[in-house]
Amino acid sequence: QGTPVNFDIVELKRKLNSIKGVTEVSKLHVWSLNQEQVMLSVHITSTHPGATLKTAKKLCEKFGVYQSTIEVKEPKNKSGHHLHRKQYSRTVVH
Repeated sequence: QGTPVNFDIVELKRKLNSIKGVTEVSKLHVWSLNQEQVMLSVHITSTHPGATLKTAKKLCEKFGVYQSTIEVKEPKNKSGHHLHRKQYSRTVVH
């Protein structure tokens, strides 16, 4: 287990940040169990959580991620609370 070889985490974060509605990408962790199984977890804040989740999953597939855990939430309102429940996704790509 360790950092995957030839995985461009900087480019992945840049692309996640460029998804429409995304205001923050945090806690991005990428590791591998072996050379072929890249794992990822990330927290994303977005004004369009459903669409962001769908796009982020596709992006992870393009980067060759074997398994990902993606958490997408809306930004906090003025009182400091999220407007809706957090949305989670776990996906396995073979």
